[in-house]
Amino acid sequence: MKGKAKGRAKPKGVAARTKDKGEPAPEQDVAIPKAPSGPGSRLAMQNWRISTRLVSLLTLPVVAATTLGGFRINDSLNDIAQLEHMQLLTTMTRQATNLAAALQEERDKSAGPLSVDKSGKSNSLVEGVRDQTDAAKKAFDVATDKVDSTQDKDETLKSIRNNILQIGRQLTGIEDIRKKAYQSSAQQTVTEYNALIVSLLSLSQDMAQATSNPEMIKRTRALAAFSSAKEYASIQRAMIAASLPESGDHPGTLSENDRLYAMSALRGESQAKKTFELVYQGKPEELLASLGDGNAEISKADHYTRRVLSSPGQFSKEQEYRSWMDWYDSDGTKLTAMKVIELTLLEDMEQKARELKSASQQDAIINGALILLVLGVSLVGAFVMARSMIRSLRRLQDTATRVAQDRLPELVKQLSETDPQDVDTTVESVGLHTRDEIGQVAAAFDDVHREAVRLAAEQALLRGNVNAMFTNLSRRSQGLIQRQLSLISELAVARGRPGPAVLALQARPPRDPYAP
Repeated sequence: MKGKAKGRAKPKGVAARTKDKGEPAPEQDVAIPKAPSGPGSRLAMQNWRISTRLVSLLTLPVVAATTLGGFRINDSLNDIAQLEHMQLLTTMTRQATNLAAALQEERDKSAGPLSVDKSGKSNSLVEGVRDQTDAAKKAFDVATDKVDSTQDKDETLKSIRNNILQIGRQLTGIEDIRKKAYQSSAQQTVTEYNALIVSLLSLSQDMAQATSNPEMIKRTRALAAFSSAKEYASIQRAMIAASLPESGDHPGTLSENDRLYAMSALRGESQAKKTFELVYQGKPEELLASLGDGNAEISKADHYTRRVLSSPGQFSKEQEYRSWMDWYDSDGTKLTAMKVIELTLLEDMEQKARELKSASQQDAIINGALILLVLGVSLVGAFVMARSMIRSLRRLQDTATRVAQDRLPELVKQLSETDPQDVDTTVESVGLHTRDEIGQVAAAFDDVHREAVRLAAEQALLRGNVNAMFTNLSRRSQGLIQRQLSLISELAVARGRPGPAVLALQARPPRDPYAP
């Protein structure tokens, strides 16, 4: 069917355009905007009340500030918890340091008698130092039990607990070390004791992992460096004591392997002291002054150590013979001075941990108080501002509703029923004379209210004038009609009988169509 459109029905909104010569043109859909069915869902944001939106707007920053403040307080509480762990670990480190010193005393003091008597029987001197070590071990176990009893999810504390468990397993082997101490090789026994002591001293390094405070890290590094120097000095004392006889009437015997091992410890002591001087915060020369040449006993023991360890065979060439007890007492002065320095460093670290904890608690209190103050001021300010704006909006809404529903209908009714000049047409202002948007809307509403009252009054006056005009016209028309009726009546009487129209008009005069 050429020249005709197809016979299918065209849906609404589809327009067909034809080309020249009657050919069908391609159809094109035209979107017809859908008329809004209503204001939409009440949950839609544009349908919220102004007061609800205003409160929501003011609530968002307050909630955000509260959340951030809560995070800040939580961080402060976490810092306090870490420092509490630090204080606990500091106590544990002190017990570990005391146990390490007891093991050093046991190793060095038993080196002489056990090396002389290869039977393995311990005398009263050895039993005494071993009892001291056992007491220190019990105190260390009590301190570690407190760490194990703390239920905490801190990964660092878990790592420290695992290290403590490993040290505990190592300490259970102390009896095996004692049974074969110095029976075959002094170097073997010293190395086994050294493994326990190094594990105990490593706990001071774990303290640095429990906090990110750089002051504590530097102090723990200084303590670890000096404790290493003390351990190297103790190794030298043990190796030389194991090579000396019980009496000072003949020289001792120092094997080449033992000499090299002790010489390595001498170099390690010197390197550890240099490390301590680099990491210590303060004046290390003042702290190490007691270990210098100012102390004759310490100076004499140091010269003896360097002399017998510097070259092979020098040990037997010494002109002055010494017993292991003489050497222990002579070098013990140095170890005692180093122990005092070690305890001083440990006390300094504990004091710093207490200061950090106190400062952290004070910061947490100050931060919490400031955050609560800021949030309180924000909440009060937001409440006052929101209340002020909501009151203005409600006042404007109430006034508009009252004017639209009561004032204007009542005014129109009064103007239509009474004389407009007797009706009160004064306009009461909303009373919002502010410079913000709400005040501008209130001023515009006052203008609209005045204009509506003015137009109502003018319409009432105009309607009254029109009614008066129609009333005057009606009265004049009635007079003319009455005169015409009189003339018709006179004519009818003259003729002898009135017509039906005259009778009807006489019976009911015409009504004024413009009368109210």
